[in-house]
Amino acid sequence: MDLDTELDLGEAAERLGTSVEKLIRWGGNGKLAITIMADDWPIRTEDGAVGSISGPVNLIPDDLKLSFNAEFTQVRQVSTHGDGEVVTLREPIDVNRGVHFVTAEEFRRFSGMYGGLVSHGDDVPAYLDVDHEWRSSQLIIAIQAWTALFAEGDFDPGRRSAKQNIAQWLAENAADLLPATRADIAKLVNPDKTKGGGAPSTPSK
Repeated sequence: MDLDTELDLGEAAERLGTSVEKLIRWGGNGKLAITIMADDWPIRTEDGAVGSISGPVNLIPDDLKLSFNAEFTQVRQVSTHGDGEVVTLREPIDVNRGVHFVTAEEFRRFSGMYGGLVSHGDDVPAYLDVDHEWRSSQLIIAIQAWTALFAEGDFDPGRRSAKQNIAQWLAENAADLLPATRADIAKLVNPDKTKGGGAPSTPSK
């Protein structure tokens, strides 16, 4: 499987300006998919059948929660890359933290959504917790868009306006939302200083 130049967890943490422990916490909160390579690990299915699994698999948040400050993760279940199927190992396996990694695709997704928040705390802020009783899905998307564009530097002043940059980010990262909903979120995310409309002026020589 082509993982598109994956990053080991230490490199991912360095790029995000945080620690491996904090990334594991985000993995434990279900916001970051941390991957390992299974090597013919014996598994059993819900109906009792047995088999084995090899190749890249994602660690389960419950296992990651137990390894925040440990040098290894006790793997009891894994999630497959293709369809996200969760399979149970016949016997738990201890996996050294040094072999944890993040795929390039997952790193781009995670840094775009949470990169500006990772270095500020160990846990997912309540307003970004999709499992919170009073969550607001549109607020979560709005904060992720603002963070990716204006805190992480993905904003391209060029000849596109801020609102056009926001609209493009939403189209790429929140395509499941209705166009009218994305337009409402774009208005909210649009910075005060650009609400006059139009693309930034091109400096004269």
